Amino acid sequence: MMRNNKDRGFTLVEVVIAVAIMAIVLDAAYMLLLSGRISFERVSAYTDVEQNVRFAMGDIMRALRAADGSQIVADVLKDRITVGKATFYRYGSSLYEKIDGVSNEMAYYIKSFDVNRTGNTINIVICGDDEKGHSFSMSGSYTIRE
Repeated sequence: MMRNNKDRGFTLVEVVIAVAIMAIVLDAAYMLLLSGRISFERVSAYTDVEQNVRFAMGDIMRALRAADGSQIVADVLKDRITVGKATFYRYGSSLYEKIDGVSNEMAYYIKSFDVNRTGNTINIVICGDDEKGHSFSMSGSYTIRE
């Protein structure tokens, strides 16, 4: 069909095709953004758990290295360890450091805190777990020199 110069514009078919192409492109962009957001949240939650476990283990090991052997008491039944004036223990899903009767939260999302002593060696295992099921575990051992 021939058009006159004065009949400028788009036909209904052209408009429908253009809208369909735009919808496909926008849908792909939305899916890409949604996928990125989900990945960010997953990595952020895992990093948070890992950071908490590493911080707690580092702090406990630092205290063990700074103390002499007579200042270290490992209570394996209650899964707590006392190093000098500081006692490290888990309550609920948090790990605490208690000094002079005052407890401070060291880390959260802590699933388990296990303390074992075999001879002069103290083994500590800290497991973290967030509400989405991401878990991270770290173990450390320290040999008391007397």
